[in-house]
Amino acid sequence: LIYSVTPGAKIIVMARDPVKRLYSDYLFFAKKNRTERTPQSFEVEAKNEVTRFNACLAEKSLRLCCYDRNNSPRVRLNIGIYICYIPEWRERFGDNLMFIPMEDYASDPVPHLMEVYKFLELPLPSAVDLQHFEEHSPRVKSRHPWDLLKGDMFNETAEMLREFYGKYNREFAAYLNDDRFLYNYTELY
Repeated sequence: LIYSVTPGAKIIVMARDPVKRLYSDYLFFAKKNRTERTPQSFEVEAKNEVTRFNACLAEKSLRLCCYDRNNSPRVRLNIGIYICYIPEWRERFGDNLMFIPMEDYASDPVPHLMEVYKFLELPLPSAVDLQHFEEHSPRVKSRHPWDLLKGDMFNETAEMLREFYGKYNREFAAYLNDDRFLYNYTELY
């Protein structure tokens, strides 16, 4: 739809580490009673969804499994398989796509903001504007305070998910020729 309405649109994709994205998404979309979603329930549901997704891959292509109607609405594992979606976007938009790892932007936003201005072919902001941005802009928060009360996902769950996403992250990083999308899996969750 975007391409048919504005084929010259420039699109900025901020991709988050899929393991962190999955847990955050799981906690965020708890509808009525947020206390029902815990690291324990996430572990069970994530294991089930990885098993279900791998079984799908035994019978179907990655693309079909990413768009499968049987994907869990609670553990949206497929969304973090960026390599499943980005080639189609690139086919439509070509060089009008810019990719930024969310963690990189969160840790040091000004250089990334400058990249965005250049990509959009906008006049670069003044030093005063950049200083104001740096001093007054809210930082990207990876987790809501309410979610922090739930606790971190279990390390075993994170390790299982890092293993699951690893292959797809490597394909995505190779596709973009950008190792930042390998994500640094040395930290604990």
